[in-house]
Amino acid sequence: MTKTVLFSSPIGDVVFPMTPTSIDGMTIGANTPAPGTFTNVTVNTLSVATVKTFTANGSTPVIVNDPTVTANSQILITLKTPGGTVGPKPYLTSITPGVGFTVVAASGDTSVYNYLRIS
Repeated sequence: MTKTVLFSSPIGDVVFPMTPTSIDGMTIGANTPAPGTFTNVTVNTLSVATVKTFTANGSTPVIVNDPTVTANSQILITLKTPGGTVGPKPYLTSITPGVGFTVVAASGDTSVYNYLRIS
């Protein structure tokens, strides 16, 4: 069985698919990053990690329909395809469990963005 594991460190978070002996019991499999790669590592078992896309519309907040969003979901946004006037990274203004979330992008930004939903 493969689980997705989030390694949190002072320099940022990295998500790895792993096939461990027992992540929940903290016995990590052979494909763990080399010792010393991270400091202060926290291992969290994630139930689901999904990458999808949305398109900024350049003028108003975008409602992203994703019924799998929960109150505990973490949503990470990255640029996929630039469009219009790309500004700072879009940000979330609300999350509605079971419905989706709302994102605001810069004026004139019509880019396609990836989002990683971790629940």
